[in-house]
Amino acid sequence: AGGGAVVAFGPPGLMPGEEGAFFGLEIQPSSGRPAQGGAPSRARLSYVSVATPSLIRISRVIASGGVLIDGYGYYDIRSPAGIEVRAYIDDRRDPVEFVALAVNEGVDMAAVGKELEAFGLKPSGPYQMVSPVTQSYMPKLPDGNVLYAGGDPKMQAQVLVLPIAKPKQKSFFELLPRGASIVMDDQGRPTVDILEQEDEVTTPISLVQGPPLLMVLFPKGAPAPTALAADASGAEAA
Repeated sequence: AGGGAVVAFGPPGLMPGEEGAFFGLEIQPSSGRPAQGGAPSRARLSYVSVATPSLIRISRVIASGGVLIDGYGYYDIRSPAGIEVRAYIDDRRDPVEFVALAVNEGVDMAAVGKELEAFGLKPSGPYQMVSPVTQSYMPKLPDGNVLYAGGDPKMQAQVLVLPIAKPKQKSFFELLPRGASIVMDDQGRPTVDILEQEDEVTTPISLVQGPPLLMVLFPKGAPAPTALAADASGAEAA
């Protein structure tokens, strides 16, 4: 239809004398037609993790129609299209760290993992913080998550597969504050504060509404595996 564009932090292709193979996102204009029904998606788009060497300018995010969900120690942002982005400070070659997929309840996570392995991605266990200081305030991920990478995780974007976190039934005492603690105020002076209970582990789901498929683009010259389909109002590795 035309009018599309690919956005990335650097050249997505592989060209002589050029540092490339950056994660790219292709944006296409909407056809204006509702998505046609098909096979139910196995997973939905959860969020995109981004690491930048400096703070994101939230004023620009809001000016462009984005929404700040949380900004305490890190940034949790929702794009104008409904994609959730979690950002923290770190120095990565490609700022896009991974795309997280939330596997629907009743779907075998191992089966979804096998489909990702067919694309050359390999499981590397649960996600581990790469910058514990700047990631210390980020929400905890549900147990059972698995990170899939096709190479050096520090150099390439990855895929994180998440189970849907189930709400935990808390007792009366678990709802009470944990107690008092000594913290430093804005002037560096010690003061007493009340420690609340840790936030419940959840699985974020992006609210993006759009075309029925997401496409995975491989660098020019790279071998192309079989097609990977992804539900844009969810995301399916199929």
